Amino acid sequence: WSCATLQDFPPQLLMPVLTSVAGHLDKEAFAPRHLASVVWSLARLTTKPTRLLERIEEQAIPRLDGMNDQNIANLLWGFAKLNYKPSKLLPAASEALLKPGMVERAKHVEVSDLAFAFGELGAPGDYDALMLALSERVAPGSDALDRFTSRQLVKLIAAFAKLEATAQLPSGRLETWVEAP
Repeated sequence: WSCATLQDFPPQLLMPVLTSVAGHLDKEAFAPRHLASVVWSLARLTTKPTRLLERIEEQAIPRLDGMNDQNIANLLWGFAKLNYKPSKLLPAASEALLKPGMVERAKHVEVSDLAFAFGELGAPGDYDALMLALSERVAPGSDALDRFTSRQLVKLIAAFAKLEATAQLPSGRLETWVEAP
């Protein structure tokens, strides 16, 4: 996480870090939030160990109930940035996010990251309910709309376009995003 935050990954650390991650996966020793941190970190460092990502996906599915909206957003954002499609995880993550209180408390960065991830990894029609729930966090009058940057709104609009879901938005929602300061 530290190297990822600094966006500096000394080459001599690559093998020891990946070996350590593999060892923790062998022992199933990662807490749910740590799986998300590992994938987020790998994405920030543009390091794509596909076999480790497959194992992380597998271990993340039964641990989704132990993740909050930020953890799931970081996990899926990382997979999307690494161009790794966690096809088994996506439906389970969508279901977890649609549980009461998850999307409703998501911060602007989490909504943006989730929309980006599902836009990159999902297919049209597969996650309409989740995308509509995310759009509610950015509805006119919501406590989150004013916190969104123009870049985050563009990511949100792009995700809806990729998933061919803009027509399902409530009337005027897309226009509100386009006209937001």
